[in-house]
Amino acid sequence: MKAKNDLFGKVTGFAVFILGIAMLVSVGGVAYGFFKSPDGGLDFATSKDLGRSAILLVIKILMLLVITAIGSLTATKGVQLYHASTAPADSEPDK
Repeated sequence: MKAKNDLFGKVTGFAVFILGIAMLVSVGGVAYGFFKSPDGGLDFATSKDLGRSAILLVIKILMLLVITAIGSLTATKGVQLYHASTAPADSEPDK
């Protein structure tokens, strides 16, 4: 069996993988910023702004979770693209 060697597929897969890893690193940086400042950059000083600040904090955490999931899926897709470009010529790609 001769293995197909698709350079474009390898480069695309690697680029998508790096994009996914960059998204995960950026989420890590933002999360580190949250832990570095005790209040997460929000004002909990007055009871008037407590509800708004709590909602903003929950929204920020949910956005981090969504971006983490998207980055993880993007990195996984990059690995799949890279491996599909080096698969044996007679095999069918995974669906």
